[in-house]
Amino acid sequence: MTVPKAIVAALSTAGLATALLAGCSSSDQPPAQPSNADLIPTSVAPLPDSTKAQVFQNTLAQRSLSIPAPAAVAGQVCAGFDRNDPAPAIVADVQQLTGLDAGNAAYVLGASVSVYCPQSLDKLRQSVG
Repeated sequence: MTVPKAIVAALSTAGLATALLAGCSSSDQPPAQPSNADLIPTSVAPLPDSTKAQVFQNTLAQRSLSIPAPAAVAGQVCAGFDRNDPAPAIVADVQQLTGLDAGNAAYVLGASVSVYCPQSLDKLRQSVG
C-alpha cells in the first residue's frame, strides 16, 4: 500500500472519505485516474472532544494497530501540519515515534488528521497532491 493510499484508507475508515465511483462512464475511454489529492476529502465535520480518543482508537483497531500514547502521536501529526511540514516528513516522524512501517505510519497520519485536526485537510491535500 502506498503512503497516500494508506492516508486515504484511514480517512475512509474514520468514515470521512468521499465515495469514488470509477468506471461509471458510458464512454469507451477508461475513466481518468484521480490524483492522490483527489482522494482526500475537502472538509470534515469536527468531532466532539469527548469522542475523539475512542474514534481514533477504533480507527487504529481497524488495522490492528496499537501505538504508545496515541493522542500524543496524533498531537505531533497536527503540530507538524501547523508547522507546514510535508506529509512524508510527518509520516517519518510517526515512524520514529511508533516504530511502524511507512504504510501504517501514513494510516496513523490520516486517522490523526481526520479525528484531531481536520482543519489540516487542505495542507494534507497539497502535500500529497
